[in-house]
Amino acid sequence: MFMQHFLIFIFMFFTIGLVGCQATPSTDSSSSYKDFLSASAKKQKSVEERAQELFVSGNEAIKKKHFQEAEQLFLTLNQEYPEYSGSLVNLGIIYSEQKQWQKAEDMFLRAAGINSENVLAYNQLGYVYRNMGRLEEAEKSYKKAIRMWPDYPAAWLNLGILYELYLNKLDESLKAYEKFQSISDTPDETVALWIDDLKARLEKNKLVNSNE
Repeated sequence: MFMQHFLIFIFMFFTIGLVGCQATPSTDSSSSYKDFLSASAKKQKSVEERAQELFVSGNEAIKKKHFQEAEQLFLTLNQEYPEYSGSLVNLGIIYSEQKQWQKAEDMFLRAAGINSENVLAYNQLGYVYRNMGRLEEAEKSYKKAIRMWPDYPAAWLNLGILYELYLNKLDESLKAYEKFQSISDTPDETVALWIDDLKARLEKNKLVNSNE
C-alpha cells in the first residue's frame, strides 16, 4: 500500500508539472523540456528515498520495541507525506503494542479514510475492536479485509480466533482456520493442533446432542 500511494503521488506530480508546461514544445529537442524532466526525475528520486528511509527506520524501531522512536519517525512521515496511509497503519500498530486502543483505532480509521482498500488497516482494526470488547465490529472489520483480499491469511486467522475464543462459533472458527492453512505458504503446526482440537470438540458436541 505504501508504494501504491507513492506511485499515485508521483503520477499527480507529473500530471501537474506537465499541465504547467503545455506551452513548451513536447519534443526531445527542447532543452527546457529536457531540463524540466531531469529536475522532475531528481525530485521523484529524492521523495522516494526520503519516504522509504523513514518507513524502513520506523519499522526497524518497531521490531526493536523502541516505540517512542518509531512513533516520531512515522509522525514525521505522515507530516511530510500525508497521502500515505501506511504511516498511519504503523502508528496504529505502535499504539496497539502499548494497549492504547483508542489512539490505535483513530490511526487505523484515518488510514482507511485515506485508502479505503487498505486491508491492513481493517485487519488491525478488528484486533483493536476485539481487545476493546467490541466483538461485532471486530468481526465486520475482519470480514471487510477478507472481502477486499479473499486470500489474506492474517485476517482469516484472526477471524478464526474471534469465533473460537470470543463468539463460540466453533463451526465458523474451524472453517476460518482451515482457510488460513490452505492459503498460507506453509501450514502452521500450531493452527493444525487447533483444528484437530476443534474437530474433536465438535464431534463430542454432536454425540452429546444426539443422546439428548
